[in-house]
Amino acid sequence: MARDLRAARSFYSDVMGWRYRPSTLGSDFSVALAQGEAVAGIGCCPGGGHPAVWTPYFAVRDADETAARISERGATLAVGPLCLGEGRDSP
Repeated sequence: MARDLRAARSFYSDVMGWRYRPSTLGSDFSVALAQGEAVAGIGCCPGGGHPAVWTPYFAVRDADETAARISERGATLAVGPLCLGEGRDSP
């Protein structure tokens, strides 16, 4: 999430070579592409002074199985797995 979406997109295009396509999450969010493959999402911070942040997401074959394995090894899942945009099919 970035405070200035245009500047952030330009920065990552220059540094990482990313190109962008629209997403299903609205005009304030784009999917970053590297060599035609989706590698990141970038969006505007919501109003109210929220900080700019990176939130990592991981691609796995089975989100429920992965979450269960994480929990059984003693980690805490703050949220998830969730259905979000094009990131996961509804169960």
